[in-house]
Amino acid sequence: MPVGDASFDPRNYLGLGQADFVPTQLVDTTFLETAWDDWLSDFDDMGRAQLAIGRLPVRTSAEADTIIAKLVQYGQTSGPWQQKALLVADNQDGQETPDEADFAGMSIDVEALVPPQVQVKHIVLGQNRNTTRAELLRQLNSGQLVVNYVGQGSVDVYGLHNGPRLPLVVTLSCLNGFFHDVYIESLAEAWLKAPHGGAIAVWASSGLTAAKGQATLDQALITELFSGEGLTLGLAIQRAKATVRPLDLRRTWILFCDPTLRIR
Repeated sequence: MPVGDASFDPRNYLGLGQADFVPTQLVDTTFLETAWDDWLSDFDDMGRAQLAIGRLPVRTSAEADTIIAKLVQYGQTSGPWQQKALLVADNQDGQETPDEADFAGMSIDVEALVPPQVQVKHIVLGQNRNTTRAELLRQLNSGQLVVNYVGQGSVDVYGLHNGPRLPLVVTLSCLNGFFHDVYIESLAEAWLKAPHGGAIAVWASSGLTAAKGQATLDQALITELFSGEGLTLGLAIQRAKATVRPLDLRRTWILFCDPTLRIR
């Protein structure tokens, strides 16, 4: 498990400081050059790790202490929030995405894979952004076992105070895992490093990919996580990635966490 941040400017040509503690592989994808962490154990160059990989993208010892404390506390925390899943879908705002993705439909497909003992809450981002945002934050701060988002993505946003009730966050969107940026902190990093809550783990993409392929990947991961086998996150992700063919999908989704963690 790499403990340390990476950078698309490893030699600090931009003069913004050294941040390439554990290098990532920069690869050309369909739309941009971006980070691929699984290269560390992709021994046959098929875009899949043979050993489970996860990264703690920290730059300081204080950041490392924050995340490690969360991991230790997670194994000692229990509550009704561990029987809840929040499924969030973006709104098309009357416009279809280039690959005609139905984000709300994709979220419903995921619900069918969640076992009945887990209480599912759906949120579709609608026209009333203020109301939707308030409900989203209320649900997040109440605690969730899993938060699954499908929709349009960007590099950063958010802010949470959910204390020890830390979810696995699965983001099926673009660029939420663009952690090697030297200018801003990615959403995945912000979730992981949040001092008063955030996430125990984030699975997010460092690149740009089509939504339909993301849906297949999403469903595969949720199936593995709730299979009853008690899989580690790393193994569940390995299995999920084995179900999709496009290299961009297999390469750009990155686990930000200890890959030996099991969600509870």
